[in-house]
Amino acid sequence: MFTGFPADALAFYADIARHNDRDWFEANRERFMTQVVAPAQAFITTLGPRLAELSPGTGFDPNHTGRGSFKKIHTDQRFQQGREPFKTSCQIIFWNGPLPQKKANSVYFVQFDAEEVVLAAGLKYFDGKLVKTFRDAAVDATQGKQLTAAVEAVQAAGYTIEGEHYKGVPKGYPEDHPNAALLKHDALYARLAAPVPADIQRADFVDWCVGHFRRMEPVFAWSVDFLHRAVG
Repeated sequence: MFTGFPADALAFYADIARHNDRDWFEANRERFMTQVVAPAQAFITTLGPRLAELSPGTGFDPNHTGRGSFKKIHTDQRFQQGREPFKTSCQIIFWNGPLPQKKANSVYFVQFDAEEVVLAAGLKYFDGKLVKTFRDAAVDATQGKQLTAAVEAVQAAGYTIEGEHYKGVPKGYPEDHPNAALLKHDALYARLAAPVPADIQRADFVDWCVGHFRRMEPVFAWSVDFLHRAVG
């Protein structure tokens, strides 16, 4: 069972931010596995069932090589030359939806480094042609009204709605629509960024996350429904 992330898990990310090279990582690989990966796997298998109760169908996997919930620490440098070789934060996802790529579904996202925890719930990006499909849903008489209600509920709970990307409302869509601002999005998710809570070093961190995700749930649930409608 998850008992918390040790203080050295936070220190590890502070250290790798200063020593982001392969030699340093190899010298600290065992530390990474015991202080970060092992508690992260316990966190995933403890929080996962709680999130599945909140949103039936939510998936999780403690695999730490990039095929499961734990995002691999190595960065992909194939398309971003000069990018540092290692991530400087722990990133974990739980997913719900019909798309084959886990991260393209509606996700619960947990990220932390030595100073900050970030939680997100919803679509971190729109896969393929889903940008137009989302726009059509946003102005649909039924789906659009449900989206407005979900966004307003999450904002009223104190979270931000992220994903705006385009400068203006796209051509062919009403600029005075209640969801006009959302038409400029290429992602849709609720987000919280907060200083690392003391709970992160205790089992209580699971409850801390569940509490926030429960309040973000309207956007997460709308996103799951949207994906199922979009892909059939």
